[in-house]
Amino acid sequence: MSVINMTRAGVINGNENVWEVEDSLASVTTGNIILIPGGIIGLSITVSVGGGASAKAQYSTDTLNTILNGTPIWLDWPAGAVASNTADRCAPVSAIRLNQTVGGTSKLTARAQ
Repeated sequence: MSVINMTRAGVINGNENVWEVEDSLASVTTGNIILIPGGIIGLSITVSVGGGASAKAQYSTDTLNTILNGTPIWLDWPAGAVASNTADRCAPVSAIRLNQTVGGTSKLTARAQ
């Protein structure tokens, strides 16, 4: 598992302040830790699944040091484990990750403006 940063996606629909990141899994495992830049409050998360997969997004509100030290508390997003493509908004968080609970393929996409 690695730590990756959410990055600016460039201009989308005339908006210059769009952030985006994706992480994909192909087995029952936990994905990369995705750090969310400070000040982002409108985070939209989509979990896409295929091949019979079930997966859930998880988030942490812990400090960067706690996350990087490997001791954050991870909470499941309100939708829980999903077996179909699902999107939801997320309250301000410091990090997110994807957790695939049943085989197949899954992808987490996060976008903020």
